[in-house]
This record gives sequence, C-alpha cells and structure tokens, in this order.
Amino acid sequence: MKIQVPTISQPGRHISVETLVDILSPAWECQDVVALSFTECSFLSAEASALLAGLVYQRIANKLDTVLLEHTLEKRVHRNLSKMGFVELFTREECLSNENSIPIYHQFEHDLEGIVYYLERHVMSRSEMPEMNAALRKEIRRSFIEIFGNTFLHSGSRIGGLVCGQIYPNLKQIQLIFFDTGVGISSRVRAATKDSTRDDRAALYWAIQKGNSTLDQVDGPRGLGLYLVRKFLEVNVGEFHIYSNKGYYSERGGEQNPGLMKVELPGTLIDLRIQITPNISYALTTA
Repeated sequence: MKIQVPTISQPGRHISVETLVDILSPAWECQDVVALSFTECSFLSAEASALLAGLVYQRIANKLDTVLLEHTLEKRVHRNLSKMGFVELFTREECLSNENSIPIYHQFEHDLEGIVYYLERHVMSRSEMPEMNAALRKEIRRSFIEIFGNTFLHSGSRIGGLVCGQIYPNLKQIQLIFFDTGVGISSRVRAATKDSTRDDRAALYWAIQKGNSTLDQVDGPRGLGLYLVRKFLEVNVGEFHIYSNKGYYSERGGEQNPGLMKVELPGTLIDLRIQITPNISYALTTA
C-alpha cells in the first residue's frame, strides 16, 4: 500500500490533523508493506511528523513493515524530517544538528529519567523558551512530564508515547506535540465516569478541567498538568489544542473552540503553541 503524504502547512489548525488522520487511516492495521511517498509534500508541521512517527511505531509494535520512499522527498522536507529524527527510523543515520526542530522522542515503556533529560535538553533549555522564575519553570516542566506520563497510566497505547516539536522563528512560536495511539481520552472518560452519553467533544472538555482524572487512585493532586499549561498559555497568548477519537478542543487568544472531526484519531494528540516573548518574564506566585 502506498500512502501519499500531503503538504500540511497549517500547524495548530484542526483541519491539518483531520486531513492527515483520514489519509493515514487505512495504514494503521494494513498487513501489507506500507510505503510513504512525499511527491506531493512540500512542508510538514510538527503534528504531522508526530502522526507519521506514531504510525511507524504502531506498525513496528504490530510487527508490520513500513518503508520510506526517500527519493520522493524534496530537499527541504528531507532536511526537516532528518532534523526531526524521522528519517532515522528507516536509515539509522543520526542527524547531527536539530536546529529549529525538537526531535522525536519515543518510549515504549515509561522511563522517567529519560523524559526528564529530553525535556531539559531539547525544550526547557532552548533560548526561545520564555523567561520564567524558578517556581514556574519547575511547574511547567513537571506538567510536561505529567502529560507524557499520562500516556502510560491512562491510554493503553501500543506505542507508548512520543513527543516532538518545532521552533517557528517567523511566527515567534514554539510548538510541542505529545502523541499516543491508545484508547483515547474520550473513550477513557466515558469508561471512568460510567457516562456513555458524553460524545467525544464533551468527554474532552471534562478531561481538561482542573482536578479531573480517570484514575481512581493517584498520589498527589489530580489533573493539574494540562490545567497549569493551559493557564500559562492563556497568559502567554499561546495556543492549546487537543484531539482524541473524533473530538477536538482548542483555546487561542481566550477563544474556546470545541468540535468533532469527521474521522477518528487512534489515540490522543496534544498540541501546545508557546509564544516566544523575549522581553517578558513570567512568574508563579503563591499569593
């Protein structure tokens, strides 16, 4: 089976995710070799790279073969996918420079030290990250760790979890993507709350509220990771997007935008868009 990957040039817009999910849908469980062609692709945003990597890891978990038709990659697309670490999934040739890319990081099983090291090296230490006081920096990092760790607590994902991102200097934005191919937050919420009447949109809205969790027993505060990041992005005038099953929910500039896609995402994708603000410092206070 050949999959023709399109240009995905609108990062943070649900139509981009919906389009690519629809195109990739036949490939997740296809027993034949899946060949990825990029003859019609001139740009891929970070969420597209995450979805493609998730597909490859899912097929690896299912012992199914995927090939990259490397000769179909335009030079710019090849360079970007190489810096993301996507080409390395097929050629094992390590990219020596990531530049504006936050490379794909993947765990089949949860390794706390590994994700802490990755986030510190590739995200928190980036010069483009907004300046924060020590308390806020600690909590933002903890929230990222919690979001990634939730994959292993909640989702039952065959691929575990992955994270990647991109720096957009012209847009003055940092994009950070978390993705898994589990049952999806919406399905998990319906099961945990024993409320089968919630559609995917309503289930997502429940999941992102402060204190809500689909775990019966957890140590410490519940449901704070997404909540704190959302509040930071609100102050930062950034963007928050989450997709699960057919539902999506976005916050941008104080405007909330929930909705339903026509196709179903196998799992959950969280898309965070942080504004690069070199002249602004953020602080977390207890007052």
